[in-house]
Amino acid sequence: MIIDEPESHLDTANQIQLARLLARFVRAGLKVLITTHSDYIIKEINNLVMLSRPFADKDAVLKKLKYRSDVALSGKSIRAYVAENNSLTRCDVDEFGIDMPVFDTTINQINKVANELASRSAEETDV
Repeated sequence: MIIDEPESHLDTANQIQLARLLARFVRAGLKVLITTHSDYIIKEINNLVMLSRPFADKDAVLKKLKYRSDVALSGKSIRAYVAENNSLTRCDVDEFGIDMPVFDTTINQINKVANELASRSAEETDV
């Protein structure tokens, strides 16, 4: 199955649900190729990889976080690439999921700007 930017026209909650559906497809043996600009899909796939690992009170955690065990993904079932400089660069995948610094760097930068602006605005209202 090939899907180009499946997050188009989906709100963030549905992007997360889509990631879980895609995980079920992979677990059922389908090969799934997606292109995405959605950090929500990538981060949810990372959550599903972490869910595949053993940890204490797993059933209780699944229930608390509202996950079903049939969405957990082995990191070995995932390959991820970033398109850059006219080529594909393979991303590392480990027990925490896909290392996708492109999204994290951008999110960290915009959060830094927002925090700076918010603190400046707070200073102005205190004066």
